[in-house]
This record gives sequence, structure tokens and C-alpha cells, in this order.
Amino acid sequence: MPVVNMKLVSIIGFIDELDSASLACASLCAFEPDVVDKFFKDANKFTNFVSTNSAVSHENILTEIINKINKKISELNTSDLMSRKQIIKYIDSFKEKIDKNINKINFYKNEINLNNNIINNLKYFKNLDYSINKFKNFEYIQVKFLKISKLDFKKLNLPENCDKFIIEKISEDNENYYCVIFISKEFEKEINSVLDKIKFNEIEISGLEFTPKQEIDKLKLKNKMIDAEIYKLKEGIEKFWEHQKITCAKVYSCLKKYEKCEAIKNYSKIYNDNFVLVGWVPEFKIKEISEKLDKISRVEYFVESGDELLKFSPPTKLKNKNIFSPFEFFVSTYGLPKYSDIDPTSFVAITYTIIFGIMFADVGQGLLLALFGLFLSKIKKIALGKIMTTCGISSSVFGFIFGSVFGFEEALNPIYNIINFKPIRVMESPMKIIISSICIGIFCLILAMCANIYSLMKKNNILEAILSHSGACGIALYSSLILLLLGNLGVISINPIILELIIISSLIFIFLKEFIENKVYKREKINWGDYIISQFFELFEIILGYFTNTISFIRIGVFIFVHAGMMMVVFSLANMTGQYLLTVVLGNLFVTCFEALLVGMQVMRLQFCELFGRFFEGGGREFKPVITN
Repeated sequence: MPVVNMKLVSIIGFIDELDSASLACASLCAFEPDVVDKFFKDANKFTNFVSTNSAVSHENILTEIINKINKKISELNTSDLMSRKQIIKYIDSFKEKIDKNINKINFYKNEINLNNNIINNLKYFKNLDYSINKFKNFEYIQVKFLKISKLDFKKLNLPENCDKFIIEKISEDNENYYCVIFISKEFEKEINSVLDKIKFNEIEISGLEFTPKQEIDKLKLKNKMIDAEIYKLKEGIEKFWEHQKITCAKVYSCLKKYEKCEAIKNYSKIYNDNFVLVGWVPEFKIKEISEKLDKISRVEYFVESGDELLKFSPPTKLKNKNIFSPFEFFVSTYGLPKYSDIDPTSFVAITYTIIFGIMFADVGQGLLLALFGLFLSKIKKIALGKIMTTCGISSSVFGFIFGSVFGFEEALNPIYNIINFKPIRVMESPMKIIISSICIGIFCLILAMCANIYSLMKKNNILEAILSHSGACGIALYSSLILLLLGNLGVISINPIILELIIISSLIFIFLKEFIENKVYKREKINWGDYIISQFFELFEIILGYFTNTISFIRIGVFIFVHAGMMMVVFSLANMTGQYLLTVVLGNLFVTCFEALLVGMQVMRLQFCELFGRFFEGGGREFKPVITN
């Protein structure tokens, strides 16, 4: 149950080669940069690398231009890397071409808007048979085009002497009159003072050579010609994009790689004209990164094993077979193992699947759960779906052993008769099921202690592996207590004196564990008064913990009875309601959903509370390499 072996790669070279070295590391997709300072004693002589990260700014420029033409761009998997100068030159050229066409389009659109505004103003005066310019050229008369509400028009109180003005209603709509008013310039102030007493809007119309109707037709024709020009420009942009989209995607991909490169470069340190860069790489990727770095001149690198650098906390990358890997989800919720620890994923996968299957034993409901998990994993791409599929299959297997198919306990009798197999009937074997649940718990607890011994031995913590309550002494004490209890109950025949000696010896060693460690590792002397009291209560807590941890596994048997009981309720309701088939179907769906959730939580509780604490600490940090596509 190991994690992936990690190697520390230290890269040193001339500052001019930093770009190439960073790109090599980024393209590996398995390089996690680390802080340089903690690996070198004379790190105070180093200075920080200052990056402008121009890749991000150019990426933003390119994305902005592409958004302007309503296109999308994605990364292209390419090994051909363009230089920064080539990228900048291309983006400038691409931007210039697009901006030129877009600016023309915007200019034409503004012209159309201006023409439409003039058309909107003229449409109310299209009945006039005169050129507007003629009105503007009058020497003694001022001409105004007004929009006056019908209500205000009635309030209009003009002098009786009408030779001072002439007002004509040219058109109207539901609320307004559209008028032309001719005012003698001699009486302009007098008439304006009258007009100021009502609400009106003056419509600005000028510079038109023909009649309003002729001008409207002329402007509409002009707009059609402009629309044709805009269409040509858009068509040109579309053709240009079709021709450039592959190159554009390549440039975008290169920028993304340079962006990741910048992320790595920011971890580097500078010393005179040299750079220093360190990072973690999985062992199986060392050959690949060596080949990449060997191609770069004026760069040297050194590889060290993570096992020799535990004080620097190497990152953890889990390594499991496909059947076990979905259960990494449960492990990560508790915490990743440290690099020096074992990976409990396979342990969790096996024990979780088996215990879930026993507690949720039903062939039909198990297959239903497996199919739903398959749907979640394949269609919805939800990681939990694979766990549900595995647990559903396990439930079907144990359902066959218990003889239950959607709660029907006689459905498989013909098959049992053929293969001469006698299923375990839940309600007929209560004590057998409870005892079996406790035996499963005992086996899992001893297995967890063995895993703890392996983990401690892997870290060269020999005394802890031997003397701890979850180590060799713990296994001896726990096993002897179980065997002594079975002997007293008459289940087995064994010499109790031998067991009692093992129990006493184990208790003594566990009691003296801290004292022995202090002697071996030459630590401070202990205070025997406090030591005896604390160790006495600790031993009491250890024995009580063995008991409670073991009893906790009774829940496995309890949930077997719960499942059978819930299905009995479903069949009782089906007989009472008169809708037998519908009630059985809905009842099975409810039991499948409700009990699967409940059982899943209970099995996870057994893992976290009864088993994990005996061999797994967590506290590891996830391996997060810089990845480029």
C-alpha cells in the first residue's frame, strides 16, 4: 500500500536558460516546484526572480480580439513551441487586421444610426413638397419644426395679429401634432415667449436638398448600400478567421505553456548570473525530465530520493489500481497520508465494499444500486458512482448468500436446489449473524494493527511498532483477551495460563513503553508518580477501547436485521393497500435509496472511528504539478 516514490530535482544554470528549463519542467506535466530557500543553507545570498508574466497580458489581448468577432478558442495539443517574439508579432498583426475591419464596421453602423435618426425626424414631415433648405434660406422669416402635444396645442395662446407667424399642422399621431411654424424675425422674441409657456420639442432638420419624402428614400437606399459593405467586411473577417483559427489556437496554446512556465519561474532564485530551481517529480518521470534537461546547454541538475528528504515533507501522490482508485475519495476526506506513511486506499476499498455488501445484502437492490452508480460514473462523470457500482455488486453477492431479491426470500430457491446451497435466513439465524459481525470486527481491527506495524517499520520506528497498543504488543494483548473470553465461554479449549502470561507481559511492555523509549533515545527522566498514574488510566482506556471498538461492529448485524425488517413492512403495506405491485416497487425504491445512504454513512463511520486511527494519521500534502496541455 505505498504512495508513489518522489524525487527532488535541483536545477542550476545560466539565467538565459531559465526559460528553457522552466518550459521543460512545465511540459513534463509532473513537476511541482518548491521553495528553494529551505533546501540551501546559504539561501540568504539568493535574490527573487521578478517576472512580468507577459504571457498573461498577451493571452488577454488575443482572447479580447477573438471575443470581438464572437469566436471561441481552445488549447491545441502541440509540441511545436513558438518563440515569444513570434507570438507577439503574430498577435499584433492579427489584432491590426481585425481592428481595422471592426473599426470600419462600427463607422458604418454609426452612419446608419445617424441616417435612421434623420429618417425618424423626416417621416412626420414627408407630406411637405418643399426642400427643407429653402426654409432655412429665408431672410426675414424663421422656420421651426415642432412636436407639440395635442393638449398643449389647445393651450397655445398666440397674438391675434397673425401676420407675425404662420403655424401649419403637417401630421399627427395619437398624442402629438407635428407642425411647421413660420415666425417673422421682427417678432421672434414675442412669439418665442408665447411658445415657452407650453411644452414642445423642436425637431432639428437641416442640410437637406430635396423634399422630406425624397430624402427618406435617398437615405434608405444609402443604408442598404452601407449594409452591403458591412456584410462584405464581416464575410472578410469570417474568411480570415477560418484561415487563421488553427494558427491562433497554436499561439493560444503556446501562451498557456508560457503562463505555466512563468508559474514555475516565480519559484526560482537568482545568484549572480545563475538561477536555482527545485521541484518534486514522480520516480517514473525522472527519465523523461532528464532527457528534456540534457538538451539544454549550460544547465545542470541533481536528483535526490524523497525517502532521504522526509524532513522537507515530500508531496503525496497516491498509486492504486483502477478497482481501488475510486476509494481515494474517502481517504482524501480524512486526509492524505504523509509521504512516509502507507496508502490506506486498498484497505478501505476491500473492507468498505465487503461490509457494505453484508449490511445491504439484496440481489435486486444491489443491482439497482450498481446500475445507478454506473449511470453516475459514465454519464454524469461523478466519481462516487464507481464506488456505488462496486458496493452494489457486493450487495448482490451477499444478497445471494442471504437469499433476498427485492425482499423476496423464496425467489432463488430453484437455483439453490440445483447447486445444493443453503442460504442464511436472517430471521432464523440472529445469533449467528451477531457473532459473525463481531468476528468481522475482530479481524478488521487486527488487520488495522498489522497495517500500523508495517507503517511504523517503514518509518524505522521499531519501538513504536513493538510496544504501542496498536503494535505487536497490542495485537498480542487484544488477541489473548479474545481467546481467553472464548475459552471461558467454552467455545474453544485453550490453556488460560499461557494467555494470562501473554496478557500480563503485553500490559507491562505497553505500560513501560515511554520509559523504554526515554532510555533508548536518551530523553529526559520521567516523574514516576505522574507516570504510573497516567499510564494506569491509559491502559484502562486502551482495554476499554478494544471492547468498544469490537462491539461497534455489531451494527453490521443490526443493519442486516433492519434491512429485513424494512422489507417486511413494505410487504405488509402492500397487502393492506390493495395496490400490491405498486407498493412493492415504490417500497423497494425507498429502501434502496434510504438504506444505501444510511449504510454508506455507517460503514464510513466504522472506517474513520474504529480502524483509521490505528494506522493512519493523515497530514500529507497533495502532489500538485504544473500541467500544460
